[in-house]
Amino acid sequence: MDKNTDSNATHNLFKHQRAMLHDVMQMNITLEKIYVDREDEQLKNIAQLKEMRDREDEQLKKIAQLSEMKAKQKDFYLSEINSLTIHNKLLKSKLDFIYGENLEKKDINETINLEKELKSILEKVSHYKDTKTKELQSKVNQLEDSLNCIICSDQEKRIAFLPCRHKTHCISCFDKQPPETCPLCRGKIENSMVLY
Repeated sequence: MDKNTDSNATHNLFKHQRAMLHDVMQMNITLEKIYVDREDEQLKNIAQLKEMRDREDEQLKKIAQLSEMKAKQKDFYLSEINSLTIHNKLLKSKLDFIYGENLEKKDINETINLEKELKSILEKVSHYKDTKTKELQSKVNQLEDSLNCIICSDQEKRIAFLPCRHKTHCISCFDKQPPETCPLCRGKIENSMVLY
C-alpha cells in the first residue's frame, strides 16, 4: 500500500509539475507576444512620427516658399503702384505742358473742352490705379488668409491635428477651445502638435 501511495503521490507530483511547467510556458508565450506586439506598435509609432516629421518639413518648406512669394508679390505690387503713380504724374505734367503752352491763344470753349478732356484722362488713370491697387491688395489678403488662423484670422496657423495633419488654428485659439473634430476633413482629432 505504501508503494502504491508513493507511486500515486509521485504521479500526482509529476502531473502537478507538468501543469505548472505548462502554465509557465503559456505565460512566457503570452509575455513574448505582448513584447512583440509592443515592439511592433513602437515601430509603427516611430514610422508615423517620421512620416509626420517629413510632412511637417514639407509644410515648413511650403510656408517658407509662400512667405517668400508673398514678399516678392508685395514688392512687385508696391513697384507697380509707384510706377503707376509716376506715370500718372508724367501724363499730368505732359498735359499741363501741352495745354498750358497755348492757353492764351485758345478761347474759353476750347479751354473748357481741354479741362474736360484732362479730367477724363486723369479719372481713367486714377480708376486704373485704384483697380490695380485693389487687385493687388486682394491677392495679398488671400495669401495672408491662407496662412492665418480660421478662428481669429490674426495669427499664423501653428497647430497640426493628428492623424489628419491639417492646420487651421493658432496656438491661442486652440488653447481656448480645442476642437474634437478637424474643421477641414471632420475626422476625429486624436492628438495635436505645435509647429514652429
